[in-house]
Amino acid sequence: MTYVSIADAQQKVGELVVAVGHGEEVVITVKGEAVAKLTAVGATAHQRHFGSAKGLISISADFEAPLPDFAEYQECEFCSTLTFSCGLLLAMRD
Repeated sequence: MTYVSIADAQQKVGELVVAVGHGEEVVITVKGEAVAKLTAVGATAHQRHFGSAKGLISISADFEAPLPDFAEYQECEFCSTLTFSCGLLLAMRD
């Protein structure tokens, strides 16, 4: 983003329009304070609408299931349950 004083902007308006056409944003300042922004006409942000992706995204039924590659790390050696749900390991920790 380029900052330009109002005096410079008046002298270089052609150059600034070309820069904006190439995707650059130009901020015009008066006494060091930003007062205006030049952007390309097509550069406005796309408005998002709630629910616009409905039906495009799906989560599989086994999304939260443990990964088979980590089974040996997840099993409790004492009671053969998953370590995050093993009461024995939680009691031993305390």
